[in-house]
Amino acid sequence: MSDYSEFLSAMQAEYAAQTGFSADDASDIGIRLKVLATQLAALSGRVEALKAEAFPQTASNGWLDYHAETRGLSRKAAAPSSGTLRLYRDTPSAADISVPEGVVCALRQTGGEAELRFVTTAAGVLEAGDTSIDLPARADRGGADTNAAPGAVCVLVTPVQGLSGVTNPAAFSGGADAETDDQLRARLLRSFASISNGANAAFYYDFAMGFDGIASANVVPRVSGRGTVGVYLAGEGAPASSELVQEIEARLSQAREINVDVTVASAQAVPVNLTLQIEGTSGVEFESLKAACTQRLTDFFRGLAVGQDLLLSSVGDALYHTEGLYNYKLTAPTADQEAEANQLFTLGTVTISRMAVVS
Repeated sequence: MSDYSEFLSAMQAEYAAQTGFSADDASDIGIRLKVLATQLAALSGRVEALKAEAFPQTASNGWLDYHAETRGLSRKAAAPSSGTLRLYRDTPSAADISVPEGVVCALRQTGGEAELRFVTTAAGVLEAGDTSIDLPARADRGGADTNAAPGAVCVLVTPVQGLSGVTNPAAFSGGADAETDDQLRARLLRSFASISNGANAAFYYDFAMGFDGIASANVVPRVSGRGTVGVYLAGEGAPASSELVQEIEARLSQAREINVDVTVASAQAVPVNLTLQIEGTSGVEFESLKAACTQRLTDFFRGLAVGQDLLLSSVGDALYHTEGLYNYKLTAPTADQEAEANQLFTLGTVTISRMAVVS
């Protein structure tokens, strides 16, 4: 791309060649050349920007969305996490207690405000003699930050007569941020590399990946013999929710090819417990480095796909780029882990200790 000075120099040189005189900076011609050079430089910049948006490899934002639409793709919105809420009372109930759908619960309050809320998606009845009832629920908004650890939900925002508290016995998972340019671009380029024809594995993969909350999918042709296809789904770092699996299965049953039996299932989570020793660079506190390494590992496992093997070299690469880390030693697992077609490796426990100093 040419800039202002290059345009101006070229025009001044051409003017001198054509007339035999140099255009004085203060002359009418000199000023006109400067004005024209300014406009040409601005136009050149716009052309370069348009060139970048003309190809999916370099397009961004709305322009990338336009490219995706040519392949029948659209950017995925942020997905809420889902899980189970356990509403309870201190003593066994003397009679049945009806619990309506739409009960709102929240995380521990911070600064007087409950930042993240969860809403039950089904009604239920706490039967006489019981002290608790489990109901499905999901976050009231999308985003990766809606994932919550077990026991984190403990504020009963909507009063329910006869019930005194709430908790979540298992983690809320499946929450994901809106699809980034890089993620949409990768999905778009993959659609060019593997063209869907309405009957091949690419068709089922593209179909499943088009749903909000689906971060990875694995398609297995002939999973149960001829005329069968298995589709296994996961969100970011967790299997896909049962509600989403049911929705995709229902939609695929209408879109599938004739005489083909399609099985859609959530991926099987395989937790991996990690044990490692770390050593930081000079001046780095151990606890802050430990937290940074844990976050690196969390992000790494969130990026794993259904059916993707766990390579120790990849785990090491994720750790290696942790700021402030001088050295590390991964002691468990001791070998690469091979995934089945329906398996998703997830992060289990992380045990981090100081690396022994060798004198």
